[in-house]
Amino acid sequence: MIEECRDSVTLARFNVSYHKMDHVKMLVGKVETHLPEVLAELHGRPCVALIDPPRGGLAGSAIEALGQAKDLRSLFYLSCSPESLARDLRHLARVGWQVRKIMPFDFFPRTRHLETLVWLNRG
Repeated sequence: MIEECRDSVTLARFNVSYHKMDHVKMLVGKVETHLPEVLAELHGRPCVALIDPPRGGLAGSAIEALGQAKDLRSLFYLSCSPESLARDLRHLARVGWQVRKIMPFDFFPRTRHLETLVWLNRG
């Protein structure tokens, strides 16, 4: 897990400890800083990733790293911003990802806020 927000890290550490999830590794900082390190540790093992970027979307360097991650089989992208999601999906398609399914979630009824989960596979 990579998380930049200190409050979220504190809560995540509590949950990891409380639920005895010894297999969870937490890195504090920006995804674009830590993602290459995490992907390098896969050592040929296929895996799946879930990303939930801030409203501004993913950094270009993170998208490039995801494009180079050959062991990453599926990617789930959770977005709270249709604009940054559309931009990032265009860039992810450019580096080899293909949209499989888009699922909107209305977690905040009667507001303009909508979460969207996109499942991507290698193209």
